[in-house]
Amino acid sequence: MRLVNQARGLLSEHGIIIARDITQLRRGLAVIVGNDNDGISDMVRALVRELQAELVELDRRIATYHQRIREIFRSNDQCQQLGKIEGIAPLTATALIAAVGDRTCFKNGRQFAAWLGLVSSTGGTDRCVWRTRECALPTF
Repeated sequence: MRLVNQARGLLSEHGIIIARDITQLRRGLAVIVGNDNDGISDMVRALVRELQAELVELDRRIATYHQRIREIFRSNDQCQQLGKIEGIAPLTATALIAAVGDRTCFKNGRQFAAWLGLVSSTGGTDRCVWRTRECALPTF
């Protein structure tokens, strides 16, 4: 996001406004880099070319990390179990397994829910924040 805002800010200083949509930014950068007759100085065009290259590299790195996360998800039984819960995708499952580490540090699912922040205490009574459906928390 920093890079997108940096590129949009640089372009706006030169009168080029691009929508916040990252797809629009990619298109705009490509047009600017490929067009020599739009009145933009060579220095600004060089900066835009660098920003475009940095964005491409960032996209490549993100794709690599997503692939690693999918591989970890597929090879880890605990991640697979969490993935069966509605709303839990590979990213959430692997992050949860990484954050919790040893699940035996929780005596039961209720402690785990409290650690996640799903249980609130009001007037000495604990209430599940997910009141609309039964929580499918892992058993310990």
